[in-house]
Amino acid sequence: MKETTKILIKNSILNCGLTTAIINGIISYFTLPSMEQMISSSLRINFLLVALGCGVICPLFGGLILKGVLAKNEQLDFEQKEDHFIARFIPNNLMFGAIVIGILTSIILWVIPYGIIWLIGFTTTLSRIVWIILVGFYSGVAASIAAYFGMLRVYFAQSKETIA
Repeated sequence: MKETTKILIKNSILNCGLTTAIINGIISYFTLPSMEQMISSSLRINFLLVALGCGVICPLFGGLILKGVLAKNEQLDFEQKEDHFIARFIPNNLMFGAIVIGILTSIILWVIPYGIIWLIGFTTTLSRIVWIILVGFYSGVAASIAAYFGMLRVYFAQSKETIA
């Protein structure tokens, strides 16, 4: 992995992923049913909303995160937008970009895994606290991915001088 990608991933995890994981873990603690055990099929919509919500909201903070990253690391090499496999499909417009990132995050983190689970017919029953930890971790991953692509969207939509 290139140094720029490593720096962007690290900052997306630190600046958006961890916070989102903690917040969603706390929210899940108070909103998930207080049953001892829960079935994975009862949480499908919860995971979809987490993937879509994090995917749409976190890219909105991409500019702020990128500004801090560029202040600390002035010699980042982003290459061209066409060189990034997924980033080239993200529009430069803030709202459209956030919606596309939300859809991509939902496809990557919800449609594909739940499609596989549905095809093989897998369900599992876990304790409530395990589900809360899984929701927190899942939302942290979704937020990190969305923040990473949000930073790329901001960089390719604006010049480096405008961001800094």
